[in-house]
Amino acid sequence: MYLENEGLNKFTQDFKSVFDIVISPELQGKLFVFKIIFIIVSIIFFVAIIYYALNTSYLKHLFIYDLEDASSRKDYGRSKISKKWGKIKKRLEKDNEAEYKLALIEADKILDDILKKMGYGEKSLNEKLKRLSSNDVSNLEELLKANEICQNVVHDPNYRLNKEKAEEIINIFEESFKDLEAF
Repeated sequence: MYLENEGLNKFTQDFKSVFDIVISPELQGKLFVFKIIFIIVSIIFFVAIIYYALNTSYLKHLFIYDLEDASSRKDYGRSKISKKWGKIKKRLEKDNEAEYKLALIEADKILDDILKKMGYGEKSLNEKLKRLSSNDVSNLEELLKANEICQNVVHDPNYRLNKEKAEEIINIFEESFKDLEAF
């Protein structure tokens, strides 16, 4: 017991002496310049963070677009889907097969995301589509064929796709999205 108290007293004395050194006016005077420098650097970094956060679109995408959806009483994500859909439509305006393929792949991804949000599971898009009925989507058979073509585009780099076929498939997706009330 006595040895424990002696060890505790020694620890307390050591701690007190270190603490006294840290708070000593001599050390504080020497560290004052460094404190000022670190405060200035911290303020500069804080201002830089605020400046770049306000001048980039990151915060807009993170918060403002979601607030717009909530304030307009739309379903979450409708405006994002509409913007993505506009980009897909612009891809079809180009005279490039690669752009048509990208448009189909992106439309397929949007459909997958919509069905995931609607609670059709985390599995593959094919499995989600099999869970749909013609009451959910009026053009279910066409949608299944369109998805099959999209899978061919993804897995076969030599798959040929012309503008007319791409527009037809995109129109199938668009009709499905309207049935699902995605936009």
